[in-house]
Amino acid sequence: MAGTLDVELVELEPGDLASAGLLIGHVWGAPPGRGGVDLQTLRAYLLAGEPLLGAYLPGRAHDPDAIIGTSIGFVGTHPGGVHLHSHITGIDPAHQHRGIGYAMKLAQRDWALARSITEVRWTFDPLVARNAYFNLTKLGASGTTYHVNVYGEMPDATNAGDESDRVEAVWDLTEPVGRPAPDLDALTGAGAAVILSLDGEVWAEARLVPVLLACVPPDIVAVRTADPASGARWRQAARDAIGRALDLGYVATGATRDGWWVLEAGPGPHRNEAE
Repeated sequence: MAGTLDVELVELEPGDLASAGLLIGHVWGAPPGRGGVDLQTLRAYLLAGEPLLGAYLPGRAHDPDAIIGTSIGFVGTHPGGVHLHSHITGIDPAHQHRGIGYAMKLAQRDWALARSITEVRWTFDPLVARNAYFNLTKLGASGTTYHVNVYGEMPDATNAGDESDRVEAVWDLTEPVGRPAPDLDALTGAGAAVILSLDGEVWAEARLVPVLLACVPPDIVAVRTADPASGARWRQAARDAIGRALDLGYVATGATRDGWWVLEAGPGPHRNEAE
């Protein structure tokens, strides 16, 4: 694969798997020396020909001391057909915010299209505003399903003490990459309804209109660190607002950098309630 942004992107080889697992453990705050993905599972994925990608310092591909990013995926099935499931992507904290994660997603996209796979799916925490912006706006994926505590208790430092609610992202690779950032003023002027406000207030009586807006904190990690009880309240608020909207057939089609979600009416059962 071609290098980009002064990194080298390659498919992982057997000798790369241990360092890739340790990198994921480092990113998610696993105990020192422990990987974030089981080595035997990584080997099984590699034997099966699944997409295991690595980002390395330039000119140092496959050097265990030079890996700065990795992405682990596998081919999955669903009622609509085959898709690539992107299980986990991690970038070394010292190299984050440089576009490496975006480059790795594009590499996943290339891998899938080369095999006539036109859809990528993954899950992300709806409370992490930067991830919602990255997934829904920068990449152009859609949020389709809300999974409550889908992974159960997660002991790593990033997720410890919180429930693992996740929104499932579906990325249609036949569409252009990315969407324009939402214009909140234009949307509210056109009648969009706020179902979750910045103070954590969830809709009381649902007025289901074609476009709904929901806000999560710009930095939920800082909120949880300063006040875990407030973090738990936000988890429930997102579940009650974003989760309910997705359950009613809305689709998340965009997000702002500071935490506002845009949910648009889909073909689901909300149409019978929007009176």
